[in-house]
Amino acid sequence: MIEALLRISIVLKLQTLGGHSNIDQIWIYQTESEDAIPLEVVVTSAIECEVIDREFGKVILQSEKKKEFYIRNFVLSPVSIPEIEKFAYSHYKIREKLSLILEEVEKEQIEKQVGMVRVGAISDPGYYGRFIKDRVANHAHFEEIRLRALEKISRSESH
Repeated sequence: MIEALLRISIVLKLQTLGGHSNIDQIWIYQTESEDAIPLEVVVTSAIECEVIDREFGKVILQSEKKKEFYIRNFVLSPVSIPEIEKFAYSHYKIREKLSLILEEVEKEQIEKQVGMVRVGAISDPGYYGRFIKDRVANHAHFEEIRLRALEKISRSESH
């Protein structure tokens, strides 16, 4: 999710900066024969087009590195379930921050009337209202999950 949010934000920001609705395919499509763009390149590009700052880029890369370690070495390492729960929550917070950043980039397109998110880009006048309602409902669902996870973490820390 984190990489996907970064890629979408890059696409929209490049559209806004360029004053067009073009989509550079490297950010959204990859064939089986193509090498994946490394996350470091995605983060660097996001920094360069001012989607995120350097500090947040470092946080993202550190979190992804830790995630890879946990996934690959969980059985072999001394990592505990409460540690993974804490990490999952911090990873979730990164994703939430990126969601807010993407929302700001979308708003910028609407305000500047450029790119693919601008008002009028979709002929259905109720589209944005439904989009916002769906997004809020989705956020409420994840907020409930987050609160349950926090409760679990605080219980494990108190023991």
